[in-house]
Amino acid sequence: MDVDVMEYITAAWHQLSETLRQKMASYRHAVFIERLGWSLETPAGHEIDQFDRDNTVYVIATDDQEHIVGVARLLKTTEPYLLSEVFPHLTGGNPLPRRADTWELSRFAFTASAAIQRGRYGTEELLDHCLSYARSMGARKLLTVSPPGIEKLLRRSRYGVRRLGPTTLCEGEPISAFEIDIPTVALKEA
Repeated sequence: MDVDVMEYITAAWHQLSETLRQKMASYRHAVFIERLGWSLETPAGHEIDQFDRDNTVYVIATDDQEHIVGVARLLKTTEPYLLSEVFPHLTGGNPLPRRADTWELSRFAFTASAAIQRGRYGTEELLDHCLSYARSMGARKLLTVSPPGIEKLLRRSRYGVRRLGPTTLCEGEPISAFEIDIPTVALKEA
């Protein structure tokens, strides 16, 4: 797999081909259910949930063979989102935003073998693409519910990051909610 040649596809659910939707759902199943062991009720071999709606936006990283090597989901907070509906306790009782300038980043994953070949920058590139798209849509902040590995990525990123509340165990693993500041200009422009 040549991950030096990376393509990023950014599109809403309804804009993705049925084939790409199926490949993404299979990739998410392999990552979140098979590898990470999340106990989610999903169709066999596919990980999708109530937040995968027609207007949900995805950033999908593919290699030169068109295999998915990374994925992220972006949700508007003006509609139900993961933190507001499933994990509101992670904000420590603080109010949850429902604003056009705040989006949620979820189902963020980058294949370990691709990350090793690409270096640590593969996950950062995926994060950059997510923040760039959200900024282009008027977002100033992203929210995320993340485990310690993503927290490390966020902390070493060039973005401002704040924990929103206490770390909690979910299925025996620690998770926290974070707010990420989106720069007003692309980092390449700065």
